[in-house]
Amino acid sequence: MNVRNHARTGRALLLALILAALCALVTGVSAASVTTGDFQIPAVGGTVSVPIVLDSAPNGLIGAEYTVTLSDGTVADITGFAPPPWSTLTSPATFPGPTSTFTVRTIDFTGTAVPLQATNVNIGTLTVTGKAVGVTNITFTPSAALGLQDRDANIYSVTTPQGTVTV
Repeated sequence: MNVRNHARTGRALLLALILAALCALVTGVSAASVTTGDFQIPAVGGTVSVPIVLDSAPNGLIGAEYTVTLSDGTVADITGFAPPPWSTLTSPATFPGPTSTFTVRTIDFTGTAVPLQATNVNIGTLTVTGKAVGVTNITFTPSAALGLQDRDANIYSVTTPQGTVTV
């Protein structure tokens, strides 16, 4: 009986330590929102700039990896991308061409370009070109592996409301 109780106590203690360690790992993570917004393109062939904005970065921002998707590629295409002003390296280095889905990784090697407590942080700007009359949703998806990282390499937990483009 004593051996069983000792083993149970040891397992419970180990589980408690693991849970405490996991909690310590996520304490620096904050909830934030990444928005694109709702945009109008007045005519087929017209373009609009779509800024991608992180509403708050309490612990700064050193990098981001994400995918932006237009839900209906027959209505519009992503035809360009401008990296954020704080980025020292962006991959891909050149925009691959008209697409309805674009994945990018952008990094600040200085680690200080986005200050602590920053708000409304530009993390890139898309150029979207209208192809046909209609509406397409803009979906922002941070990568699971890298996401949007603060100065301590913690990944921000973000909500990502859809935006729209109407042609």
